[in-house]
Amino acid sequence: MLYLWLKTFRTSLRSLRALRDRKIARYINKFFPCHFFPYFCAQNKISMTPLDLKELYVRELNNLHKEISGYTDESKLWAIAGEVKNPPGNLCLHLMGNINHFIGATIGKTGYVRRRDEEFTTKNISKEKLLEDISATKTMVENVLDKTDPAELQKDFPAELFGKRSTEYMLTYFFGHLMYHLGQISYHRRMIG
Repeated sequence: MLYLWLKTFRTSLRSLRALRDRKIARYINKFFPCHFFPYFCAQNKISMTPLDLKELYVRELNNLHKEISGYTDESKLWAIAGEVKNPPGNLCLHLMGNINHFIGATIGKTGYVRRRDEEFTTKNISKEKLLEDISATKTMVENVLDKTDPAELQKDFPAELFGKRSTEYMLTYFFGHLMYHLGQISYHRRMIG
């Protein structure tokens, strides 16, 4: 059954790749986002826009807010359990530091100064404070990406992390980073939260 579904899915993807009309490709991209089907996007030269990226970041920052809110016992935000070697509170601080540094300070020139070591050593910040930080980060992302010109996404990202990459590439990379740690937090919360 799964083999038949995969075969049908691959056939559908081949058909989608055949579409060259940009208008149709953009419409399809709404249902098959680039971060799931990068080959399809590359073939049709579809890029993410700042508004697309804003939508993704805001959605997942809202999910992070829900996950942190889901902890009824605040002490569990700072507990290590199972395969997750960093407590959710520190992962949350790390995500806020990463987003505020790379989107806020690097792209938006907010003046944020990152203290990465403190993201993993600081403990016992209240759940309320973490939730406030998530909300503030979400507002900053909305403001910065609302003001970002789509042409800026194709330019080199201002900071070189692993060679020269476009801003679009790096924002997609940081989004993956957000998703990875959000998954760890969700797993942790369901396990002991």
